[in-house]
Amino acid sequence: MATMSAKGVNQSKYFTSAGKDLKKTTQPPKVKRHISEVSETSADELTLIAGELKEMREELQGVASKSEIKEIKEDLQNLVKKDDLKEIVKDFVTEIMTEMKKEMNKRFEEMSEKNRKTIGQLTDKIDSLSMENNLLKEKLADREKQVRMLNDRVDNAEIIARDAQKRSNYNEQYSRKNNVKLHGIPEADAENTSDTVQKVLKDVAQVDLHPEEILAVHRISGRPNEHRPILLKVKNTEVKARIMRKRSVVKRSGKRLTDDVTRLNSKLIQELNGCDEIEQAWYFNGNVYGKVKGGRRLQFDIFDNIQDKIKR
Repeated sequence: MATMSAKGVNQSKYFTSAGKDLKKTTQPPKVKRHISEVSETSADELTLIAGELKEMREELQGVASKSEIKEIKEDLQNLVKKDDLKEIVKDFVTEIMTEMKKEMNKRFEEMSEKNRKTIGQLTDKIDSLSMENNLLKEKLADREKQVRMLNDRVDNAEIIARDAQKRSNYNEQYSRKNNVKLHGIPEADAENTSDTVQKVLKDVAQVDLHPEEILAVHRISGRPNEHRPILLKVKNTEVKARIMRKRSVVKRSGKRLTDDVTRLNSKLIQELNGCDEIEQAWYFNGNVYGKVKGGRRLQFDIFDNIQDKIKR
């Protein structure tokens, strides 16, 4: 019994010493590590424990019996169980995940706050731009209203101007109703234009024109390299008609008799003569006429659209 007691005491000392050494070996001070180090550290600890267990087994073979070694082995194996290791790893992972979650929540809050400020600034800018846009729309609507009013004024002014020009052209033409132009009559130095006209009409057209029937007569500017035409103003339309009836006779002599038409009416006659659909254009009794291919005769005004009027 004494021997067993001593043996037990020795074993107890050994276990106490071994237990202390094992605790020192298998329970290092806890240090917080990243989750990426957990798996590697756990594997290293298991390898270290396995190595120490092997050394302890070799040392105990010469001291304790097989049954004692078996008990020691079981005790040592129970020191670090698989479930304990899982729990340790689980605790580490849980702690790391908790820290990560806190960090992510913190960053999420920071980003949310930053986004709220940015959205607030953008909202303010949008509101400001919307107000400016509304002001611009109001100004544009006002300008469009002014433009419409100005366009109406311009249209009215154009109508008035065209009407005034038509009336002016008509009045000017009416003032020339008793005028006759004579073309192709040679000029002479110090000529008496009235005598020249009376002589030509008498010799060429057998028209006796008395001095009291002549109100005015003089030469006017004409085409280059041609004799200047003579403008003759007679007493009334009857005298003019008597002269104009001999138009074809005078034309055969190489001279011409024409009405004294205004510049605008002359331009209209030229445009009509240049139109393919018009066979002939002329002036008569204050108006301009044109003969359309097919026999129709139309009266034209200085502001008429020739093609539109022909197609009617």
